[in-house]
Amino acid sequence: MKLTHSFLLLSLVLSLATAAAAKETSKRPNVVLVLLDDLGYGQWGPVAKGLTPDDLDPLIVERAKKRGHDIPKALAAAKVATPTLCKLAEEGTQFSAAYVTNPLCSPSRAGLMTSVYPERFGGYVNIDIVRNGVPPEFPILAKYFQEAGYATAMIGKWHLSPTRPPAGTVSGKRPPGAKPHVPAPGNCQMGRGTPRHPLTSGFDYFYGFNFHGTDYYESSIIFRNYEPVKEHAYLTDAFTDESLKFIKERPEKKPFFLYLAYSAVHGPLGKPAPQKYLQKFKTGSKQVDNFYAYLNAADVGLGKILDQLAKQGEAENTLVVVLSDNGAGGGTPTPNNAPFTGFKGQLWQGGIHVPMVMWCPSVIPAGKVCDEPVLSLDIFPTAMALAGIKLPKSVKLDGKSLMPLLDPEKYGKPDGPIHETLAWAGIYGLHWAGLSKKHDEKTAAPSWCVRRGNFLLRYWSHTDKNELFDVIKDPGERNDLSRTQPERVATLKKAYAQWFNTTAAKPIVWGDDKYEKMKPK
Repeated sequence: MKLTHSFLLLSLVLSLATAAAAKETSKRPNVVLVLLDDLGYGQWGPVAKGLTPDDLDPLIVERAKKRGHDIPKALAAAKVATPTLCKLAEEGTQFSAAYVTNPLCSPSRAGLMTSVYPERFGGYVNIDIVRNGVPPEFPILAKYFQEAGYATAMIGKWHLSPTRPPAGTVSGKRPPGAKPHVPAPGNCQMGRGTPRHPLTSGFDYFYGFNFHGTDYYESSIIFRNYEPVKEHAYLTDAFTDESLKFIKERPEKKPFFLYLAYSAVHGPLGKPAPQKYLQKFKTGSKQVDNFYAYLNAADVGLGKILDQLAKQGEAENTLVVVLSDNGAGGGTPTPNNAPFTGFKGQLWQGGIHVPMVMWCPSVIPAGKVCDEPVLSLDIFPTAMALAGIKLPKSVKLDGKSLMPLLDPEKYGKPDGPIHETLAWAGIYGLHWAGLSKKHDEKTAAPSWCVRRGNFLLRYWSHTDKNELFDVIKDPGERNDLSRTQPERVATLKKAYAQWFNTTAAKPIVWGDDKYEKMKPK
């Protein structure tokens, strides 16, 4: 009898403890991390609203005129294409000085997912990552959400697993006559045994592809978990639908971490977007209309996700972060990366300075613009701080929590800048500007840059020249101050040297000769 009573008492205690733990877990915020692909700073609605034709890069203006684009109409299209993003900016905090760690998608995504500079594992260009994947000693941080009891999903473009064909498949070479964004299916397999597969990297569910781009209609490289998907809707809509399904049907209504990496607005954009999006734009240019229709499809999808969260009573307790993986390429419409100069694949601000917003009604200040320089590496530590997830002491991150900037009363006002120095080592890629087919990631000359305070110093190895800019007064980098401020140049060179000597490893693939040219002098 006493034994039965003791057993019942123990059961009751365990039940209460389990219920308390479940209640505590339910208080943890959901996290929705949305990554857009190749979206230019000026094409982001909250930024576009403040732009005029005078803010545009002269090269973009010249190209728009040659293509017969109506610049004011294209700018007007950018201002209305993303109403959901504008809503998030109005109700959350917009970061006016957000940077990614690389102007190319694969190393940029590697940094985002690991919260360490991709240079630490030799990730300078796409080929460094896609040949071998992210080294296993650098964990994908989603696994810590998974271990903390979160339901986790990766939906969209992964681009972190090797894209070499497994044994017994086709060679992976592009078939004769195939377009650049239509890979041989055997080159993008995501079956069991794939290194750095999302399902072995901290995600419970995967729906997407592993390549730089793919067709939006009838893509042959979409996988659900380990199985290929033969049919799908317009790809952007398919990614939205899968995200909604995950949010609705996740097990036990656990708190969740969703990484939604839309492939929009990366090419190929040759086929018209669905009419429900395309009919909203009447600029007089099919190219411009189609581009903003592709972008609007992602924005509409994000709006559906917010509506579903509100319907389930979870919106107040969900952190939503949206950013682009790098700047727009040189062939995309006005306003491209305005007010910045440069494009994807380049270390001008146009390649690395990206739009970013954070939204969480219960925590994040509404209508705030944060002007302090921050990195994409900071997103994971911020989400983990908000969720109360602690890292093992052995795991060292380059990213910092932004919660002291967002909620200084609770997290403590920072003593100084979140990052005293930001640095990059990359390429002088004319290929992505459409200026030279020869200067792609394999052949382009190395370059580097460093930002501290208002100033950015950049070095071009192909000319052995430095450039210095006050990027607050001169965001378009038109007025080189290097000759008039040699002391500042010397100080920033030292800052880069310190970063390089403690951070940069030799490229995985790109080549030791490139590494030598990136070394500080």
